[in-house]
Parts: sequence; C-alpha cells; structure tokens
Amino acid sequence: MDSQEDKQQEKQDVEKAPTPGYLQSQLLIAMPALGDPSFKQSVTLICQHNDEGCFGLTINRPIQITLDELFEQLDISVKTDATLATRDEQTQMDGLLTAEGSSTADGSLTADGSSTAEGSVSADGSSTAEGSWPINESIKGSLALKGGPVQPEQGFVIHEIDPDNNAAWHKTSWENTLKINDKLAVTASRDILYDIARGRGPRNFLLALGCASWAPGQIEQEMLDNSWLNCPADNRILFEIPFEDRWRSAIETLGFDANLISDEVGHA
Repeated sequence: MDSQEDKQQEKQDVEKAPTPGYLQSQLLIAMPALGDPSFKQSVTLICQHNDEGCFGLTINRPIQITLDELFEQLDISVKTDATLATRDEQTQMDGLLTAEGSSTADGSLTADGSSTAEGSVSADGSSTAEGSWPINESIKGSLALKGGPVQPEQGFVIHEIDPDNNAAWHKTSWENTLKINDKLAVTASRDILYDIARGRGPRNFLLALGCASWAPGQIEQEMLDNSWLNCPADNRILFEIPFEDRWRSAIETLGFDANLISDEVGHA
C-alpha cells in the first residue's frame, strides 16, 4: 500500500510533467553533459509532438555531401512539354524522399545515383534530356544535414512558409508536407526537389537525411532530467547562423552564457 508521502510525490510528479505537444515548433538544445554522440551539442527542430511521441530534425550536423552533388546523384529530371513541368506530371512521380538505394518512377529520392526516370540534370547545369533545366545555382556548395540517427536513408526538407500565401512568391505546397507552425514546414516528397532544382522552391530551406524520434513520454522524461533546454524556433538560427554557431546562438536566446551554462539549469 502506498504511503501518504508516496502519493504526494506522485501528485507532484504529475503536476511537474510537461504537457505532450508543448515542444512542437521548439528548438531542442542539448545540455553540455548529454553524452550521446548523436546529440552532443545538437540543436533539433521539433516538427511534431503529440501523445504518440515526438519527431524532430537536427539542424547543426552537416555531412560531407553538397546539395548539388546529391542532386547529381539523384539524376533529378522531369519530362516536360517545353521547359517547365506541369504540376500533374510532377505529382505522378512524387514519393517519399529516401537515400538508400535506387530511384524508381514513383519518385523516391535515393542517393546512389541510379534512376529509372527519363533524363537527368547534372550539378554543373548540363542536361541529358530535352525539357530538363539547370540545377539552381544557389544550392551549389550548400551542405546536407544529418537529421538524426533514425531512418538515415530518409530525406526531409525543412522550409519556410509564405505567411501571406503570395502567389508571386515561390511555391509553398507539395505532396507530402507537414506544417510545423505558421512560418515553417517539413516536406518529404520528391516534388519539392524539382522545384528547388529550377529555382521555384522555397526561399530558405535545409535538406536533412535521417531524423530524431522519441517514444510517448520519453522526451518529457528527458526534459525533467535536464537533458535538454528548449526555445521557440527561430528562422534566423535555422537559415542564417553558421552550423557551428547554432548551439551557442540557441542557448543565448534564453539569456544564458554558453560558456557558463551548467547541467543544473532547468528547461525553459
């Protein structure tokens, strides 16, 4: 039989426990003592948090492959009637972004360079099929990210949303898009890559391979254990701050000095 003291402690734990969902659209900042090499000094954008668990993408772990190299390996091209693909033709080829094997006509994104789709576009802008377009020059030299240790073959594009749905601005809607907040979304379908390749994709974006995920209640417990800090998602950190400075910058938004932070600091 539980003692009165045990019952009181259980009540306090329930009252203290974070509410599921509160981390969505937050940046999860690893505390200095977090020893897991996958998350040491990491900053992770939480894309979804509910009773079923938590899903996020780490935004400060670049990998040694550039986006133009990845596009070249993927042989991204679209069959067109002139120089632009129709939305219907793109939709027929849409599929989940993956990076493990070959690319098939369903539009799966893979990173071994093979493809069954007609035509290809190389990273230097040359085309091997009529109707293809040059790779968007703005992606050259940009690095892909390791989004987390789970499903490393899966690709995700974090991108801005046009808050005014301005048709004159670049497209903001694709086949498999999850809205994170009013300014951010994540897309996991191949069609967004075609738009990026021809300069019609989102104005600011990150491409990550792999993701981070937590079972129901797991991240809440880790927050109680002071494994993480959290702060609201900040597009400046996501798209402007250099990768190596993002952990420190995220901490500083909370008013802490990263050099002095200790493991006793509670989450925000």
